[in-house]
Amino acid sequence: MAPFPPAPALSPQALQVVFVYPDTTRNPDPSNRFSDAPRLEFLGRKFADVVYTEVISTRWSHSSAVQLQASSFPGMIDQGFRAFIERAVRAYQWQNRVQGPFPPGVNPQSAAEAERVFLTYVGAVSVQYPPDDGYNRLRDWFTDLLLARG
Repeated sequence: MAPFPPAPALSPQALQVVFVYPDTTRNPDPSNRFSDAPRLEFLGRKFADVVYTEVISTRWSHSSAVQLQASSFPGMIDQGFRAFIERAVRAYQWQNRVQGPFPPGVNPQSAAEAERVFLTYVGAVSVQYPPDDGYNRLRDWFTDLLLARG
């Protein structure tokens, strides 16, 4: 297995949005394409689903549906995707970088928060880079993440 790869580079503007808990009472800044964290998370979920599925289907092209859905088959669809996200966030120690304030009931170390941070990061990559370049960066990163140890 390969070492953990670096995440695609993001601008300081994008990193600030990714690593600060979103304030839902604040209106997005129209001059900052990264200022709407829920939008980035939404886009990130869409991109991550597609990229992850492509990487899995390419990497394990001869696997059956049963194998792809099995959580015991490393890094596969369904439960494997959540584990993939949690593993990446843990390896990058992203949950320790998120700044509050956190609303009551939000656990910064929870799986839900790991998913929010990861998907917001993916969304920021998709917004920062031109469409083909952003997608290719995400695909290469996800491929490297699946091969990484850690």
